Amino acid sequence: MTRAALDRLLLGAAAAFALAGVAALLWPARDDVTARPLALAPLPAVSADTAATADASHVAAIVQANVFSDSRRPPAVRYDPTGTAMEGEVAPVASAPVDSEAAPPFAPTLYGIVADPQGAVALLRLDPHIPGARAYHAGDRGGAYRVVRVGDTEVVLDGPAGRRTLRLAGSSRPSP
Repeated sequence: MTRAALDRLLLGAAAAFALAGVAALLWPARDDVTARPLALAPLPAVSADTAATADASHVAAIVQANVFSDSRRPPAVRYDPTGTAMEGEVAPVASAPVDSEAAPPFAPTLYGIVADPQGAVALLRLDPHIPGARAYHAGDRGGAYRVVRVGDTEVVLDGPAGRRTLRLAGSSRPSP
């Protein structure tokens, strides 16, 4: 095939594609297309006890996978924001009873608030016998406390001393 014949062939192909493009733009669109609603499967009913067990199993799997480490090996020491974990301790362990006169009264702690498909989730430490924080939705219980409401910057709890509001550090309103 000569150079001139190849040039004519390529020019003819380009012209055919250009005509196809113009025809696609001018061809009338279908108007019988209707939008169908997306069918979603219903969420299974989950009790607070089942949710807490499921959360615990997911947390253990996430800790064991250690997705933020290059080696993907479980950490030697679990992160403890309170600083009370001992070397080699990976899972939370219930502590022995403490003399109430020597120990200061327990105060629940709010570490953060995030959103998930079920709504807002608060990362709280509500039980003095379990080190570390856990994820709680409104209605969940932990220790002597029940989570009443989880807002954007605050969590309302019912506890032994009545209703209490915990606010994130840096929120605009002062805590009571």
